[in-house]
Amino acid sequence: MRFFSAAITLAALFFGFFCLFFANQTQLRKPNHAWCFDGKAKGTLEDLHGDWVATVQGAPMASSAPDSLQFRGGSDSVVVGGRGSRLKGNAITLAAWVRVDAGARKGGIIGQIQDNRYGGKGVSLGYDVAGFRMGLAGQGTGQNDGTITWLRSTSGLNPGKWTHVAATYDGTTMRLFVDGAQEASSTAQSGPIIPASAPMLIGGYADDDERVPFIGAIHSSEVYEAALDPAEIQRLFEQKKSLKSAVTAPQAAWFVVAPYLQYPTGDSIVISWETSKEAPGRVEYGTGVPFKDKVAVNPGTMQAAK
Repeated sequence: MRFFSAAITLAALFFGFFCLFFANQTQLRKPNHAWCFDGKAKGTLEDLHGDWVATVQGAPMASSAPDSLQFRGGSDSVVVGGRGSRLKGNAITLAAWVRVDAGARKGGIIGQIQDNRYGGKGVSLGYDVAGFRMGLAGQGTGQNDGTITWLRSTSGLNPGKWTHVAATYDGTTMRLFVDGAQEASSTAQSGPIIPASAPMLIGGYADDDERVPFIGAIHSSEVYEAALDPAEIQRLFEQKKSLKSAVTAPQAAWFVVAPYLQYPTGDSIVISWETSKEAPGRVEYGTGVPFKDKVAVNPGTMQAAK
């Protein structure tokens, strides 16, 4: 009996904290594309339901319980490529389990978007300092400049907590869901999504003239070439609701502002940076490798070395 009980407990933990995409098809549609961030911190990630291979960029950290990748800014991201890897069509659903650790002016979870003031294209599931958000530009709005409509959640970001976020579009209505509940909708867009030429990213936000990193962790992400209805989104959340009890936290400080150069003179320069929490700093430099000179900086968040 103890063995049987232990087996049930282990099965429950496996179901709750590891990537599973084998739901009963009478209850939940299978995604067209899905990626499980199972602790692989470099190389490529298999598309579990298609051929959109994802390539890990930068140096995200592998985490466990749940399996996930922790993105710490800089160049950390996952670039999705492969034949036909474009977010387009008359209907789409983007979904992910994420832990956002810090808000941003704008940040991306999964998307492919060009958000210039004129010429907006594509679709994005992301966030800003106030909450999760969805952006989309459709061909049927009668506006040649491709104006993007943005939706924002009402419940805020809930930093440091695992959250299921989803965005749907059925050709006439945009909807944004947080933990299975619809929090925003709009009928401002219609028709097929205007395809964007920007890279498709998971854990980042980029278009032709800007790149904004994702700060947090991602457990899994899916793309459906259909608009799941609210009941399906609720079931998608319920499938892995046990993730809400996961208590993982950032494993190290990250760069809020990556190192940059200031105040150059004929024989000196200042290197400045900002980190998410207090940490000691050190700049090593020289005319050859290994570097022979270094400047140490006391623990802090906003630091500079001359």
